[in-house]
Amino acid sequence: MKPFFLLLFSFLITKVHAQAVLDSHRVAKYSYTFNISPEGQSEGDGADSLLSIAHQHQLFLLGEYHGGVQIPQLTSFLIRQLAPMGYKHHAAEIGPAAQSALRQVIQAPDPAEALQQINDRYYHRVQESEPIPFFMGKQDALILQALADEQIAFYGLDQEYVNGLPLWLNELKSLPCWLEFGPPISWNAMDSLIDKAYRRDETDSRFNMFAYLLEHDTVRQFKEQVYAHGCAQAVALFDAWEESMKIYGSNYQRGGYSHAKRVSYIRRKFEEVLKNITPNEKLLVRIGALHTARSHRLGAYDIGNLSQTRNLSSVSFTTTNRYYQTEDALIDRWKDRQDRQTQFAFYQMGRKDQWVLINLRRLRTAWQKGDFQLANDYNYHLLRQIIEDYDYLLVSPTDQDQTILLHSGISE
Repeated sequence: MKPFFLLLFSFLITKVHAQAVLDSHRVAKYSYTFNISPEGQSEGDGADSLLSIAHQHQLFLLGEYHGGVQIPQLTSFLIRQLAPMGYKHHAAEIGPAAQSALRQVIQAPDPAEALQQINDRYYHRVQESEPIPFFMGKQDALILQALADEQIAFYGLDQEYVNGLPLWLNELKSLPCWLEFGPPISWNAMDSLIDKAYRRDETDSRFNMFAYLLEHDTVRQFKEQVYAHGCAQAVALFDAWEESMKIYGSNYQRGGYSHAKRVSYIRRKFEEVLKNITPNEKLLVRIGALHTARSHRLGAYDIGNLSQTRNLSSVSFTTTNRYYQTEDALIDRWKDRQDRQTQFAFYQMGRKDQWVLINLRRLRTAWQKGDFQLANDYNYHLLRQIIEDYDYLLVSPTDQDQTILLHSGISE
C-alpha cells in the first residue's frame, strides 16, 4: 500500500502547485531593481537587464503613465544610454505643430528656457492646460536636452492637441514659405475665431466646438487661402488640424467614439516614422501605455500590435507606481487605495527609492506552463491583460506631479 500513498501524495502536491495563485513572491522571481542618479548614472541588475533588452531589439516601446517626474527622467537616461546602440530616432505622443515647435526647442541653446517660453505664451489659463501635452516641466526638458546632445531625430505620433490650437496657428504662420509671394492670409480672423470657440466652450456644455470651427466661413476662407498659396508644409499642417478636429468631433456624433479614429491616425504616423529607420538604426518611443499594448483595446489595435506585424524586433513596456507623493501625503497604492487588489502582486513590488523591472515574458511562460493561476475574480481580466499585452513592467520609485515651467505673472 505504501507505493500507492506515495503516488497519491505526489499527485496532490502537483495539483496544489498547479493551482497556486499569482502573488508577489512569484513576481519577485522575475523582478530586478536599479537606481538612476541625478547625474544619469545607473546601478543595479535591473539597469543592466534594461540596457541588454534595448540592445536586442530595434523598437523600444516605453508605455508610460502620464504626469509624473520619474518616467521623463528615465526617458532622458535611456536616450543617452541607447544612442550608442543605434537608437537615433525618438517618437512621442504629440501632434505635428508640437513636433515643429519642439524641434526648434531642441536646437535652442537652452531647451528648458525655450520650453518655458512656449508655456508662457500659449498656456491655456482657463483650462489650466499646457500647450504641448507631456512636454511641460523641468523633467520633460531633460528629454529635449538629451535629444539635442545625442543628435536624435524627433517625431510626433499624435493628432493636434485641443488646447494647443494657438500654438498650431503660430507654427503655421511661422513657416518660411510665407516669405514668398502669395495671397493674403487671414491670420487675425482665424486667431479670433479660435479664442471665441474656447470661451464659448467654457460656458456652453452643449457646444460642439469642433463642428463650429470646421463649418465656420472663416475656416473655409482660411483653407482656401492656404491651399491657394501652394506651400506643401502649410497644407500638411492645416490638413492635420482639420483631421484632428474631425476626430475630436466624432465624439458628438450618435454612437460616436473618437479613440479608434485617433489610433488609426497614430498608426499611420508610426508607419511614416518607421520609413525613416535604416536597418542599422533603432527607435525609442515614449507614449501612453494603452498604445504599447498588443491586444485589442477600447475598440482598436494600437502601435504595440502594429510593431509585431513589421519585420522589426520590438519590445513593449508598461509602467506603474506604488508610491506617489501628493501635497498632503505619501500614497501607497497597495495599502491605501480601494483598488489595491487590481494589480496587487505588481504594486507590492514597488520600492520608495528604486526602480523595479518585472520580466513579464518569463512570467507569461510560467503561467502558460501552469506554474500558477490568476485569481478567478474581477482582478483576473486586468492581470491577464498586463501579462499578455506587454513584455516588461517598470514600477517607478516614489513619484509626484510635474510642475509646469512658467514665469510668474502670466496673463490669461
